[in-house]
Amino acid sequence: MRTPLSVFVLLALFAGNAHPLSDPDRTVTIYVHGYAGAGLDHDAPIGEELFDDDIAPLQDFLDIPSAEEDPYAPNQIAGVEYMGNRLPDPEGSYFDWDDYWELSELFPPAGEGGVPLHAAVVAKFARHVTERSGADGINIVGASFGGTVSRYLMANDVDGLCSEGLVSRWVTLEGGVNGIWIAQNPVAQPIIERLGEDSIEIEHMAYRWMSRNVDPGQPEPNLPWSPPNWGTSPSYRNTLIHHQISTDWSLFGGLMRYLSHLGNDGEIAIGDAALAGVLEEYAWQGRQPMVQYLHAMHVSDGDLEPEHVGLSDHGGVWETLAATLSGSRRATLRLTEATARAIHEPPWFGKGELVFETELYSRFAADEWQMLRAINNRNLRDGTAPMKRFAKGETRALDIVLLDQLVLDEDRMIDAWVRVQELDWSDMRNYRVFESILHPHRTLAEGWLEIDLEQPGTILFSGDEVDLRFELELIDLDVVDPAITAFEVMHDGGEWVDLWFGTDEPATPSVFVCGSDGSRRVVSGEDQLATEHRVVVDRLSAGVAYSFTPRAEDGARNLGRGMAWEREIWDGGLFDIAE
Repeated sequence: MRTPLSVFVLLALFAGNAHPLSDPDRTVTIYVHGYAGAGLDHDAPIGEELFDDDIAPLQDFLDIPSAEEDPYAPNQIAGVEYMGNRLPDPEGSYFDWDDYWELSELFPPAGEGGVPLHAAVVAKFARHVTERSGADGINIVGASFGGTVSRYLMANDVDGLCSEGLVSRWVTLEGGVNGIWIAQNPVAQPIIERLGEDSIEIEHMAYRWMSRNVDPGQPEPNLPWSPPNWGTSPSYRNTLIHHQISTDWSLFGGLMRYLSHLGNDGEIAIGDAALAGVLEEYAWQGRQPMVQYLHAMHVSDGDLEPEHVGLSDHGGVWETLAATLSGSRRATLRLTEATARAIHEPPWFGKGELVFETELYSRFAADEWQMLRAINNRNLRDGTAPMKRFAKGETRALDIVLLDQLVLDEDRMIDAWVRVQELDWSDMRNYRVFESILHPHRTLAEGWLEIDLEQPGTILFSGDEVDLRFELELIDLDVVDPAITAFEVMHDGGEWVDLWFGTDEPATPSVFVCGSDGSRRVVSGEDQLATEHRVVVDRLSAGVAYSFTPRAEDGARNLGRGMAWEREIWDGGLFDIAE
């Protein structure tokens, strides 16, 4: 399940070509690799920087540094080996003694290791790279099992990265975001055996473990045996989220398909790879995570190429990941209305089941980089095309999202292949239609559409027996962060302080409070837009050094930050440490 790094690095490196959501010149990208066997089987200390020779020619071509080439670059791409059989040396690594003791509590025999340990290592590494480079933000890219590790990191605000507003974008690539079906179900043991062995990592990928350890309070109809697929933690609120789902399968995926009736990519089920949503109050800018579907396998199968390839060999992912890591234009294509002028159903089967298939291609990616595969693919065979029931002559209002992702500024036109099929037989869990196995499906309409990204609005399509109405929405995301222009202490009362700061535009204030005793919290000011702010911070403890970082936000991803102001409480008085 370990996905090759090279393609993801290439995509991240292309990120500098577009206007940023967070400035790519000031944002580090942390790549979180996939499952590579039991963590304790790796003869290395956890937390070592991970380099891959496959990325060298790509970086030479794009002239963007890796952490190996320039560890101080604020736009570097870095990876970490979060698996290993021993703790790092506090005297010879970036982990200090506090980190050492924190990790030792998670490391066997004191702890069981697995996902909580891996997430802590990734978070501390991300903070180290950010501080080392002076970057303003972090992109976290989790591939395969890296999706599980990064979900735990995000949901539990590991090391305070999310509450400090540092995580700009969270991207998962065929990731086990909600856990994985094959770890949950004993009938999938043949697929588990393909992974090599059972381990604490596989146990932690089961739905039951994930449900206990990420995002409590899952909304109905989430069931005890269902994956925890809703984001209910406030730690998501400052982060743009993008999930890529691979949907093609060969031998092992076919076995999984018939055992589970779930679409999959050979190892990860479709429902495992994306959050179903985030609670509205914690959704970034009030918008739900973006989900992209690609007709790709988890790993390439040489016997099936070139028609069936793994994600690392699928050119359609390149441009969209580049846009996701740096773009500011969010394109959303919805199917809003359909009219079925004819239905081929005997009366005893009732309404016809219509499946709406789409394949979307970037004209810029094809012309500029010869990337000819679809950037989004919703099809019947993989179980990702939406289905609705229609009577003959019926017109229905719909709200089906067919595309929702960032696009580069250079993207002007998307070519869309549209096909509507009437379904009569499928045992896929999201279809479950058993009418005529002799005629599983028939085409009612198909053809090409040009989607002009410069002309959002209504797009009409008329097929042989079905008419469709689409709506294209294009949003320029808010990317400007309020800046802190001044900061001072108005009054201190021993175990409380009255802070004042100003911003260059209207914003809502808060102060991030970090104590030397390990405490971290955010104290909010008045929930109204203003340029001058006062925040009272209380419940400070004697003998503890505190840093107070003023922050301001206007609904954008990130928080404007001022310099940290540090003071120590001692015998009821406040004493300056640093400005």
